[in-house]
Amino acid sequence: MPWYSFDPIARSYDRTRTLDAGAIDAALGSLATRFPPGRYSEVLDVGIGTGRLAVPFARHGYRVVGVDISEAMLARLRRRRSGLPVGRVQAIRADATCLPFADGSFDLAYWVHVLHLIPRWKTAVDETLRVTRPGGVLLNLRTAGEREPPGLEDEYHRILRAAGYRRPRVGVHQRETLLRYLEQRGCRVRRGVAGWEWEEHVSVGEALHYLQIRSYSGTRFAPLAVHRRAMKQVRAWAAKKLGPLDQRYRVVCTIRFDEARVPGRLAREPHGFRSSDRLPRRPT
Repeated sequence: MPWYSFDPIARSYDRTRTLDAGAIDAALGSLATRFPPGRYSEVLDVGIGTGRLAVPFARHGYRVVGVDISEAMLARLRRRRSGLPVGRVQAIRADATCLPFADGSFDLAYWVHVLHLIPRWKTAVDETLRVTRPGGVLLNLRTAGEREPPGLEDEYHRILRAAGYRRPRVGVHQRETLLRYLEQRGCRVRRGVAGWEWEEHVSVGEALHYLQIRSYSGTRFAPLAVHRRAMKQVRAWAAKKLGPLDQRYRVVCTIRFDEARVPGRLAREPHGFRSSDRLPRRPT
């Protein structure tokens, strides 16, 4: 199991990555006005996880099919969708680099913080383009702000780097790199179409607990013994810099999206893309 697998953190995932109901409702209401469910009814969620966005999408009238490689995350999604009409949210265990769907199956597709964890991220993007109809829409949704006081996870990674453990880079980390790739494939891209904000509050003790149980994928690449030693140093740093365990911090969170229109004919693969990176396509 790779360090960035979400199976071990499925139980704590929703507690550490909250989304404000009002902000999400406003964001999806805006999307539903721009892309009415009557015309964009079939939606693909690449990396659906526990359904934090898929379920709200479904409540706005879309039919969502989501893929994820984590069975533990999908199990939590199946419980979450129980109050929805049958078939409104479907979950399939599948690899984003080899989607089990026919060409042009969806009207709209989106990613939320998943491409930075996919080694063959360009193949995942190409597969998403393939299964989205010409004239359809891809959304790059971005959230910012975690449930932690400022500087806490940065200090954790500084300690690991000092011990010789640097977080591996897996997929695409720069938003502009992704958007330029979509443009190279022929998509018409609109950057920063809209955004919404909300506030979270977290105590020092809660944030340290989330780090201790390795609730973020970026805290799981180092050996357990190294992680435990790092946490001792982080706790000492937090006591000096952040205050007592019950000290609470305000965190400003955001959700924003970029939009890409799928062309009628995709441009050729950009120079430098290795076709050997592709995986065989599954039969549909």
